[in-house]
Amino acid sequence: MPTGNVRALPDYAEGSWWVQDVSASLPGRLLALSPGQTVLDFCAAPGGKTMQLADTGAHVIAIDRSAKRLERVQENLDRTRLASRVTCLAMDAEKYIADRPIDAVLVDAPCSAFGTLRRHPEGAWIKHAEDIANYPKMQTRLLNAALAKVKPGGTVIYCVCSPLPSEGRHVIETALKSGNCRRDPVKPFEISGFEHALTQEGDVWTLPGGPFAHDIFFTARLIKTA
Repeated sequence: MPTGNVRALPDYAEGSWWVQDVSASLPGRLLALSPGQTVLDFCAAPGGKTMQLADTGAHVIAIDRSAKRLERVQENLDRTRLASRVTCLAMDAEKYIADRPIDAVLVDAPCSAFGTLRRHPEGAWIKHAEDIANYPKMQTRLLNAALAKVKPGGTVIYCVCSPLPSEGRHVIETALKSGNCRRDPVKPFEISGFEHALTQEGDVWTLPGGPFAHDIFFTARLIKTA
């Protein structure tokens, strides 16, 4: 695989493309947004999914607690000429108050990131057991906040780059018990090349295998019902 400075590659500076792991592109694709819709992007930095959502013509409200990391998001939006479709907010996503109907929310929740060890093997050594144990609590709060902010009938995508059921399937099962949402099973044609990653419940779990080299992502799609 070629290596080097990505900024020096053809058409990068002109904003013709951005870098995104192929499995990380699935969550945004599964929202199936239309131009003019409004979508919240929780934990938006470094911005790959933000640009993907903006490229659909939707209005994106990109929220991240780190103002510094949002600077990188803004730089990429400016480079790709997508900035006019995105509002960047440095704040706690749980505290955001919508001033318009929210059609969809993408929750790319903080997690152990064990799904990216093929690219970041050091991650296995810098995570502490207490941190990993606390992630599901944070993930559940973020997912509950997303469901509270999206309009009835709206879509929430929850994803984590983790192979751990405690950060993926178990968080979704907890949300479903609340009674205010239902799972919207992903269809094989929506994830061409990743059909093997569909779970029995209709979630997407990109464990190693298939035609691509990729990170491990868990993704589930929920519809707000109440």
